[in-house]
Amino acid sequence: MSVSLGLRLYGWFSLRYARRHLWRTAAVILGLSLGAGVFVAVRLATTTSVRSFERSMDAVSGRAHFVVTRPGESVPFSLIRDLLSVTNVQTVSPITSLVVRVESMGQGAERGAVARWMGLDPVLDRPLRPWAAQRPEKAEEAQGWMRLMSEPDTVFVGSALAGTLGLEAGSAVMVQYQDRRRILKVLGILKDEGLGSAEGGLILLSDLATVQEFLGRFEGVDRVEGAFIEGRSEEGFRELKNVLGSSYAVDRPVERARSARSMVAAYEQNLSVLSFVSLFVGMFLVYSLTAFNSASRRREVAVMRALGASKRFVFSIFILDGLVLGLLGWAVGIPVSWGFSRHLMEAVSATVTLLFARVDVRTVSLSVWDVVVSIILTTAVAALAAWQPAHHMMMVPPTEAIRPRSSAPHEENKTRRLTTIGLGLLASVLPLSLMPPLRGVPVAGYAAVFFLFCGFSLLAPGVLKRISTMPSTLARRLGGEPCVLAFRQLEKAGARMAVSVGALITAVGLFTALVVMISSFRKTVETWVFQTVSGDLFVRPMMADLNGYRDPLPAHLVHFLQNISEADVVAYRRIPVTYRGVDCALEGIDLDGLLRHGGFLFLQGNPQHAYKAMKAGESVMVSEVFSRRTGLRVGDGMALSVHGVPLEFSVAGVYRDYRTQSAVIYMDLKVLQERTKDRAWSGVRLFFPGSEEARAQRAREVRDEILGHFGTRDVPDVMVGSTLRRDILRVFDETFAVTTVLLVMALMVAGLGMMTTLAIMVLERMVSLNTLKAIGASTGQVRRMLLWEALFLAVAGLVLGVVCGFALSVILIEVINAQSFGWTFLYHVAWDQLGVAFPLIAAASLAATIPAQRLAFRYSPVVLLREDEH
Repeated sequence: MSVSLGLRLYGWFSLRYARRHLWRTAAVILGLSLGAGVFVAVRLATTTSVRSFERSMDAVSGRAHFVVTRPGESVPFSLIRDLLSVTNVQTVSPITSLVVRVESMGQGAERGAVARWMGLDPVLDRPLRPWAAQRPEKAEEAQGWMRLMSEPDTVFVGSALAGTLGLEAGSAVMVQYQDRRRILKVLGILKDEGLGSAEGGLILLSDLATVQEFLGRFEGVDRVEGAFIEGRSEEGFRELKNVLGSSYAVDRPVERARSARSMVAAYEQNLSVLSFVSLFVGMFLVYSLTAFNSASRRREVAVMRALGASKRFVFSIFILDGLVLGLLGWAVGIPVSWGFSRHLMEAVSATVTLLFARVDVRTVSLSVWDVVVSIILTTAVAALAAWQPAHHMMMVPPTEAIRPRSSAPHEENKTRRLTTIGLGLLASVLPLSLMPPLRGVPVAGYAAVFFLFCGFSLLAPGVLKRISTMPSTLARRLGGEPCVLAFRQLEKAGARMAVSVGALITAVGLFTALVVMISSFRKTVETWVFQTVSGDLFVRPMMADLNGYRDPLPAHLVHFLQNISEADVVAYRRIPVTYRGVDCALEGIDLDGLLRHGGFLFLQGNPQHAYKAMKAGESVMVSEVFSRRTGLRVGDGMALSVHGVPLEFSVAGVYRDYRTQSAVIYMDLKVLQERTKDRAWSGVRLFFPGSEEARAQRAREVRDEILGHFGTRDVPDVMVGSTLRRDILRVFDETFAVTTVLLVMALMVAGLGMMTTLAIMVLERMVSLNTLKAIGASTGQVRRMLLWEALFLAVAGLVLGVVCGFALSVILIEVINAQSFGWTFLYHVAWDQLGVAFPLIAAASLAATIPAQRLAFRYSPVVLLREDEH
């Protein structure tokens, strides 16, 4: 048969039928478009944010092969000469950067933003990082790096910063950091490439001397980056370690970038997998419609077979139905995704900025690859959903063209086979969950989730059959004869119900798992917040977190805090370090003071032994994220260099930490001060006596006093403890905002799946239902029978879905989340939320019987019975 003839027959057989049942087809396309739209929207939002993050990482690291730092101190200028004398070093570039407050000094109301100010040597840095200004009007303006060196107090600004503050070449801005302020002239706007794309375009670029004059520090820089002669990297690293010794840290930018990228990639992958669930649930809708059409057109297929149509041709028609539905669902879903993508992009970019690094995404970027992936997945899912009905219809014998239509055949063997396959899939979930990640990606964990959903869906017909074995006397007492007939129908439902009930199982399972995961997350964070983030008032330098605590609290502010008589002052010193390519922080904490008011939430190790070893200077505590990303466990040894002093410790314990920059090493502050002679404070926690309300009131009074004395000079960050803890919980709640959208979509698609499932059951039994009416059954009895059937399906879906959800929650918490982000939670079930949701889901399932009931009473029993005689 030619392709053109096949398409003509398809148009006659399927498209014409779809037009006659437009609303039915439109409902399925709508459901599939929701799944496809959510999937594409999440892909757009995540890939746009991740690309911005990667551009920023690449722009900052440039072509550098190594980074030299001196944790706790600046790198002296004299080291640059030593580095250039190393045989295999080609070039080096000294850099100082910090996050500052930037305000526009133009006409009208002043506007402000937070941006990174990067000072570098324009000559030494050019081989490492390219950058250029937009539309230079004069030839000399094209040589922007020369103007930075020749004109004092000048900067180039990123396009995002320029757009936020309304800047252009010639504008003036004021930068502020702690007690320092300076007005700078804007020489031009950077192109969105090279350094211009760093920090999402929220960047200032100037000569190194300008930053040094602003900070009043001329003896050193934050770091020195450099490149080796091509092909001599390994020799160069060995030379550097011999020259620098243990006083300096030498890291590879590529390793630090790879570590950061792995975390962002994990976030992208997890969101994509969750969004795929909506598309996966949409598969059940395609199955329902294809099965509905096949059941209602069984005699037509038999006629086609009698006229010479092959099994292959019949199979192709129904598979093509699935492909067409997939394409239409994708086409309708694109506008849906475009509407979602803007809001999702804002939420995703905010989360990436909060957890990993700052990105500034203003437009959605759509790549050809995203389009191709979305089309392939949507059509593949739809074709897979149509496979079983297509295979079922290709087996219709030609003799059915002259035989009366009958109900679906008994499928005892198929039910047993599907149950066996389902149990086999479930048995593979545990081994898959125990497998390690593949290059940091929990591939086996994702496979375990997929097998879990499929396994429980395939158990549905066996469970329904088991329910149908209830004694007739018990069923009759439960709901009379309608209940008995409903039980008998469950026994005949067969394998076709597996995929349909699977929609409800998948949606309920996902809902249960996310509720458990989010409640576990929040409960653990609440425990951590009130135990580890204890304190009535927190004081730290301006934008300390954004600047990696580069500067300690000024001495006069420390003196003021020490003289607050009624306060218990617990100080800490935080120093940025890099260990095994992981950016982290070494924090010295007043351990005795912390333990008077709280402590650590231990994951591994004995708390009493750990605290004793920390006070003795023998050991440190590490966060769970640090442990997972570096591979260090309790008892392992580690070595660091701080202020040029080598430090060696063993790991005494691993604790839970849920801060955004949570790769942390904790040691006792007294030990850090004794070994490094560093007496500075990076911040303090103040504890006041009295009731909770009295402590909060005193904290607010001291905060106002600090800001009154030092607010205009040092501009410290001063936060009341109760407000800080509330903000932390709010931030963690916001990280799960995107999953709410995915969950709602999955439940909506599952509702449509239940509706079409019941309609299929009614259509297949149209004659038998009307026979019941003809022999005396009332309309109310038939309605109650359909309601009982829906209730049994809902109960089966809810029970299997809840069990599936609890299993899924364990995989999400202990496998996927732990392997992706390094976080695990204390398991907690929000029974109140589940107790409210499940009755609502059951009620919605019962409401789905309304269209099926209308279909059952659409024709007169006399008409249908007479038609069946011919």
